[in-house]
Amino acid sequence: MLKRQFITMIFATTSCFYLLASASAGEKETRLFSVYIDNKPAGNYQMQIEPTVNNGVQMTAKANVALRVLLVNYRYQFQGVELWKEGRLQSFQSNCVDDGKKYSVSLQNKDNQQILVKNNQSELVKGDIWLSTYWQLPSQQIRNNGFVLIDADTGKSLKISMDKIGLEKVMALGQTVELMHYRLKGDVKVDLWYDGSNRLIRQESIEDGHKMLMQISQLQRTK
Repeated sequence: MLKRQFITMIFATTSCFYLLASASAGEKETRLFSVYIDNKPAGNYQMQIEPTVNNGVQMTAKANVALRVLLVNYRYQFQGVELWKEGRLQSFQSNCVDDGKKYSVSLQNKDNQQILVKNNQSELVKGDIWLSTYWQLPSQQIRNNGFVLIDADTGKSLKISMDKIGLEKVMALGQTVELMHYRLKGDVKVDLWYDGSNRLIRQESIEDGHKMLMQISQLQRTK
C-alpha cells in the first residue's frame, strides 16, 4: 500500500476462510492497525470502508509512520480516498509525505477517459486500474484481462506480474486461518493474502533490508 511497501495487514478473524462477515447495507467499517518495522512499533494505519449513495464503495485510508534507525529519522504520512463501483475504480485522490518528499495524486473518469494527475502533471490511463493499497483483490475478469497497477503514493504506473501461490494457513490474531496467497513481481515484490471475500488480510515485504508489518488493533462497525 505504501510506496516502500512498509505494511503488512492482519484483520480480525471469525472463521477459517471468510475472516470478516460482509458489512450490512449502510454500515461503515473502521479498521485501526498498529504498524511495526523490524518488530518495533512505528505508527498506525486507519481504513474506513462504507457504501455510497450510488451503490458504490468508498475506502478512506490514513497512515502515520515514524522510525528512527541510529541517527536517521524516517517519516511517512498518507491520506487517500478511493471510490469503487462494480469492482472498478471510479476516482482516487491522495496526499503523501514520504521521507520529506511530498506527492499529490488524483484520478478522475471524464468523458470515458481516465485522467491521472501527479503533482499537477496529467496523463491518460487506459484499462482497469488497481491501486497499491491492495485492500481488495481485483475481480477474476480483471485479473484475466490485465490491469494497470498505480502506486497510491506517487501515481507511478508499475509493471508487475501476479502469481497465485495457493491456499495457506496463516496465524492472525491468535487463530490459524486459510488464506489465498498471491505474489507480485516486477517493479514491486510483495506477498499478499486474501480471505474468501477478497479482502486483504496479510501483506509482507522486505524493503532496504527491513521487515514490514501492520496488525489490526481495533475493528468497529457503525450505521
